[in-house]
This record gives sequence, C-alpha cells and structure tokens, in this order.
Amino acid sequence: MRRIVAIAVLTVRSTLRSRLFLSLAVVVLTAVIVLPLAVKGDGTIEGQARVALQYTLGAVAFLLGVGTVWAGCQVAASEQEGRHAHMLVTKPVYRSQIWLGKWVGLLLLDVSLLFIAAVCAYGLLRWNLRPSRLDIEERQAVLQEVLVARTSIAPEAEDLDTVISPRAPEQKTVDEVPATVRQRIANTVAPGESKSWVFQLPAPPSPDTLIFIRFLFSSPSEFEMKPIPVRWSIGHGGTSTDGTRETYEAEVFSGSAHSFRVPVDSVASNNTLTVDYFNAATNPLSLVVFDRDQGIRVF
Repeated sequence: MRRIVAIAVLTVRSTLRSRLFLSLAVVVLTAVIVLPLAVKGDGTIEGQARVALQYTLGAVAFLLGVGTVWAGCQVAASEQEGRHAHMLVTKPVYRSQIWLGKWVGLLLLDVSLLFIAAVCAYGLLRWNLRPSRLDIEERQAVLQEVLVARTSIAPEAEDLDTVISPRAPEQKTVDEVPATVRQRIANTVAPGESKSWVFQLPAPPSPDTLIFIRFLFSSPSEFEMKPIPVRWSIGHGGTSTDGTRETYEAEVFSGSAHSFRVPVDSVASNNTLTVDYFNAATNPLSLVVFDRDQGIRVF
C-alpha cells in the first residue's frame, strides 16, 4: 500500500510541476462562471437554476475527462523523457502497483478540481438566489424543486394491447404493429381524450412529504410557439368535477419539462397515486405525445 501511495504522490508532484493542474483549474473555473451567465432558462428562476446546474456539471464532467487523458499522457511522457520510468521499474514494485498508483494520483487531482468547481457553482447559485433578489415564493420553489434530492417513481406498466387495440391501423392486428409504434400510440392523447397512469409509492408518505408530478410531451404547437392548455386530475375515487380529486390546469409550452405539486392526501391507502390527463387543446386541435421514457414521473 505504501508503494502505491508513494507513486501517487510522485504523480501529483509531476503534474503540479508542469502547471497542468493550474491550467485545468483555470479552464474549469471559467466554465463554471461563464456558463450560468450565458445560458438562459425558460424564464422562471427554477428553470434558470436547473439549466445552469445541468450545463455547468456537464461541462465540468467533460473537461475533467479530457484533462485526465491529457494529464496521463503528460505524466507518461515526462517520466520517459526524464528517465524516471526507468528507475521506477527497476525497483521491487509490481507493474500493477505502478498502474494503480498513477491512477490514484490522477484521481486525487480530479477530486480536487471537482471540489473547487462544486464550491464555486454552489456559491454562485446561492448568490443568484439571495433573499434581496427573489421573493419568498420563488426561493421556496427553487428549494423544493431544484436544490433537493428526490425519489423518482415511474408509472406502472400498462397493457399496450388493451390501450392501442381501438387505435390500431385498419386491416392490422395489434401483434402486427411494431413495438416502437405501439409505445408511441399508447403515449398519444388526441384532443378531447384522456389518459390515466398509476404510480406505486414505496412507502406511505408522511404529512410533510413533498410530492411533485413532472411531465414532458411534444405537440405540433411546439413549432408554432403556442402554449397548450393542460388539465390534470389527481387522486383516488370520485371524479375531477365532484371536488373529491385534486385538479391542476395551466397553459404550458411543449418540448420542455413542467412540474406541479400534489397534496399528500391524494395518495390512496394502498400507496398508489392515480393521475389522469385530459387533452383540452381544442383551439386549435392538437395531439399530445408524451415522451416514452420521461413522459411523466412522480418525485
């Protein structure tokens, strides 16, 4: 173990002497600072914070990947040029220990850069969410929907044969329809029609549990830059018009994810949550196609 640690320390020192670590730190910090200023969200503070985090973390991951390859090549080249590798292989050290020591050294450099980027990104995000800039509702929305770790629950699997049988093309049986087409037909909601999903929660939610529904769909209105009216009914038993189910109505743009909060008492006694969507896009008439993988989720 001491041999691996010694080789890792030598790797770190070699990288620091070449100023590679400093160069990577400057590039990573530039990406962390510039991207949140250059990338715009959907106009809401939640969208701005979410997009900034996604682009920042994605850029840092890419830069660290490229930097690791760069550092590995630089360390190998410098050791060959300085004859350090020749002296190292003559020591009573296994080749696997040399490889592992180099890997640990590069890993320590990546962890250090990632820590610096995380601290800067967190500081900038907190600065943008300072109380003097946002009101209470906006800060609460960010804390509840962005800066939080949540469990993602997918809907229960549905019988595609039952769903698409009435919609199958003429002169074709359900089995003759390709699987991808069947899935897309099942996720399509025509104007005036509705679709239902059932979610099985892992445990009974406590009264202070925050439950959100996030949905993502596409529509022809997306290319016309027109909002689409959506109508959701959440709960168990009853209907959306008799007051026993929670309803959510809004006008949203397709092609981007949207979310809304539902009360805890919407969950049934068997820990299931039933969600119904009604396509209210009648002016103009417009189909709604939910994304196959991320069409609807409960958080």
